[in-house]
Amino acid sequence: MRGMKVRSQFSLRTLLVITGLIAVASGWICYQLDWIRQRKNFLAQDDVYWLRGWMYKWEPIEPSWPLRIFGPDGVAYLQVSDLCIDKARKLFPELDSAHRIAIEHEGKIIVPVVPDTLPDSES
Repeated sequence: MRGMKVRSQFSLRTLLVITGLIAVASGWICYQLDWIRQRKNFLAQDDVYWLRGWMYKWEPIEPSWPLRIFGPDGVAYLQVSDLCIDKARKLFPELDSAHRIAIEHEGKIIVPVVPDTLPDSES
């Protein structure tokens, strides 16, 4: 065993590229996990009302695909005060695009009109 040289299998460039790819992937994963943590903390607030199940034939909307990888449940409806509507829209873009975020303003609830809950018109 004496005098035996160990030759590396990879060049320094290859190791730097692999390290960079691992760093980017780790950063992306940490960002997604932090987004999930922020969503859970937001739903745990006392002034936030939300439904996971069906309401007026609404099924839970699945979160965007990066979040689905890590398994958070979808939310069907969200009711927030007007003070935190911007944060709700940022954390739950899938509900905002489906008009399923209701705003509570001065004790009144402003519910958005959702096309799939309107009665069918007979014309």
